[in-house]
Amino acid sequence: MKSVAALGLCGCLALACLADERPIGVFDSGLGGLTVLERLLDCDRVNNETGAPGADGIPDFAHERFVYLGDQANMPYGDYAAEKKSDLLKELIVDDAKFLLGTSFHRSAQEKVPTGKKDRAKILVIACNTATAWGLEEVRNRLKAAGDDTQVVGVIEAGVRATLDLLKADKASPSFAVGVLATPGTIASGAYTKTLRIELAARGIDCEVPVYGQGCAGLADAVEACSPTADQIAVDNLRKMLEQHRASGAKAPLRAVILGCTHFPFVQSALEKALAEERAKGANIAADCCFVDPAIYTAAECYRLLKKNGLLAKTLQPAPSAAFLSVANPDLAKEHLMDDGQLTRAFKYGRSIDGRVGTTKPIPFTHANFKPEVFAQVGRLLPRTAALLEAVPSFTMRIDDNHSPAEWKRVAEIFESRGMRVSFAIVPSSLSDAQGACLKELSDRGHVIMDHTPNHTFYRATYHDIEAFNSAKTKPFVLEVDEKGKILFFRPTVDDAHPQNCRVKAKIEKNVLTFTDAKAPKRTYYTFIKIPGRSEVFGLASRNGVYDLRDFWRRPLKEQIDLAKTEVLLYDQAAIQPCDDILRELARVSRERFAHFNLPLPTIWVRPGGWDPGVQWERLERIYGREFGYIGADSSVGGVWGGSRWTTGYDAMYFFDQGADITPEQLVDQIEKRLAAGKYHVTLSHMWNNKLPGRMDEYYQKTERFAQLLVDRKIPFLTMKGTLDARFGK
Repeated sequence: MKSVAALGLCGCLALACLADERPIGVFDSGLGGLTVLERLLDCDRVNNETGAPGADGIPDFAHERFVYLGDQANMPYGDYAAEKKSDLLKELIVDDAKFLLGTSFHRSAQEKVPTGKKDRAKILVIACNTATAWGLEEVRNRLKAAGDDTQVVGVIEAGVRATLDLLKADKASPSFAVGVLATPGTIASGAYTKTLRIELAARGIDCEVPVYGQGCAGLADAVEACSPTADQIAVDNLRKMLEQHRASGAKAPLRAVILGCTHFPFVQSALEKALAEERAKGANIAADCCFVDPAIYTAAECYRLLKKNGLLAKTLQPAPSAAFLSVANPDLAKEHLMDDGQLTRAFKYGRSIDGRVGTTKPIPFTHANFKPEVFAQVGRLLPRTAALLEAVPSFTMRIDDNHSPAEWKRVAEIFESRGMRVSFAIVPSSLSDAQGACLKELSDRGHVIMDHTPNHTFYRATYHDIEAFNSAKTKPFVLEVDEKGKILFFRPTVDDAHPQNCRVKAKIEKNVLTFTDAKAPKRTYYTFIKIPGRSEVFGLASRNGVYDLRDFWRRPLKEQIDLAKTEVLLYDQAAIQPCDDILRELARVSRERFAHFNLPLPTIWVRPGGWDPGVQWERLERIYGREFGYIGADSSVGGVWGGSRWTTGYDAMYFFDQGADITPEQLVDQIEKRLAAGKYHVTLSHMWNNKLPGRMDEYYQKTERFAQLLVDRKIPFLTMKGTLDARFGK
């Protein structure tokens, strides 16, 4: 046996202080383990705040992140024992654990040396019955030998305990029979029978409990391939198991059927129907006979161990989860690969233990690795997991409203010609008819139009409908009315005593403010100011380190202000807030303008930068989300709703933060590095036009090169709506 150190199952113990922030590692031979991951994602058995037993409406793992590995390239695990390759199987299972406890990964099948970085798992869940049967003790023993106290949870122990709990089995229980549908490898291991005997003895139950195991050859493969034959294969094997029970002459009725392969819940509906039919024909099946999915109890066992060892995550903003799928090494000799790039059966089961090294590699989940019907099936049966799997690291191109319609179209065509769609951040109240018509055309072609209201301030709105304008101008939050421009200026709520406000020394000359205090922030996030002797709140417009004094709504002052060195009050963003009715009015104005141009009603609110105060995301979710149907928000702080916050894994890049001469190659390099560093989404905004004024030919050339590089380097590209749908479900 190779040393544990060589297998990568030791080390990282110094991370214990950060263990609660690390992911939960889950692995299976393919897609079947996703049923366990789904149970982890929706498990609600304890109160998250108190830790007391009982559901509280919040998933127990709501603040956890996960790393999933589906070793699809080496499946089915259940056939290795029949091929007399159980030792090889054990090493493959150890390899799975090694990957989840490691910190690197291949970003593509073609990558020779892994450059991706990930976190080490804090606990391992073997979401595979065959892997549990053949490898659970092997992994535990190697970890123990390495002095590594990482806990390992297996589905068989949980499944057996679940069965006895569901049947309420105790010392007084009469005899009953249990069926197990599993892979041939799991059945051959005898693991379920052995574990059941151990658990019965531990509970002091001595009644007769015969176990009838049926090895379902080919069923896991059929489920993995989304084959229409999967239901029939499952039913045929159920009937064979029932025939075992009948032929044994046992009087004990069948009371439970354990789904001993994580792929099998996908065919549970067909099994339930067939079981009812056989009971109606007179089979010795108890009226309360149930199917047992060990995944549910595996989740409970995982939570118990995390809580016991103080490893539950404490963050309220979970970092991104990750999912990986193993693929065959494309550099293998052609005779070892099938037409679809997978290992031939002869090579897969003919390898030696040493010969397995380098034949497969885990890479991030992508649509390219799945047939559309597989994703459809996962989405139908496992909605939370489907959202997680879609959330692969991705990139979004955001175009703002500082373009002309011709520029919008040209940029859209550049990306569209390469199969990509752009996300446009638009202030609908300022749209001309020509702009609106252009956006309608782009929307019809699949580009996403996002609501960029308000235009860098929450406190003004432009109206195009005279009735809406006249109705709104009488509302109590309106402070000033521009009848000619049909613009309303709204009243803010100001907190002069907010603890994050800042008093600094400054002087004002001809409406230009200069900080004279060393305490003054070098790059201020305070955008509003109060000066001595004046009751109103002023705004600051910052350009290249020069602060121009404006009125509250960003308009140039009609008067000239000069002020000798004195103390001024800089407001924190949270010290100036719009009331809820202002937010409702802004949402209505946006949606009315979208409807005017027959655009799909906006579902993404794009947080403007620069001048707006920071409105709490909870308020935005309550009003924009619940009242107006927006699915999320994005931009500089990366906040969203939909059950989670994602500031940790979201990254916004702005061209005005890049060097003026940055090349497309350098820009794509940065995007790749951010994704490789664990950011699951990067948005790029404000493309070269503000760096290349009047040089649109060069702008288009750079954009063309940039878009082509995204394709050439296979960077996953989604619209912002696609990203939110993928992350949090449609």
